Amino acid sequence: MRPSHQRGEWILKAVDNLENSLNIQNKAAPLIKIGVSESFAVKKFSQYLCDFLNHYPDAKLIIQKIKNGDEWQQLMSHNIDIVISGNPCPSNMNVKTMPMGTNKLVCCATPEYLKAYREKSKKNRP
Repeated sequence: MRPSHQRGEWILKAVDNLENSLNIQNKAAPLIKIGVSESFAVKKFSQYLCDFLNHYPDAKLIIQKIKNGDEWQQLMSHNIDIVISGNPCPSNMNVKTMPMGTNKLVCCATPEYLKAYREKSKKNRP
């Protein structure tokens, strides 16, 4: 299995669950409104979208890039059907969540910053 296929598998499962819950497998493909947080849209979404559309070629999608932090309000006001976000879901929301995988975070600093920090920390040691 290709890595991009593995990463996009969650979206296929989410739509399968949506189809099952709405009993629409044999009907025309529904219109699905997907809200994607800005940071995710820039970094990862196109990888997932390709696999999704290959699996569901008749799917009708409206994809909205949503300002980080606004996605949950958009979902609750029914402006979108599905949210893809790196922000945690508020505990007071009655929604089903599905983890997409793990995010690898890195901390980056310039050599100049590291040098200045090392010198400062050496001065503060007893």
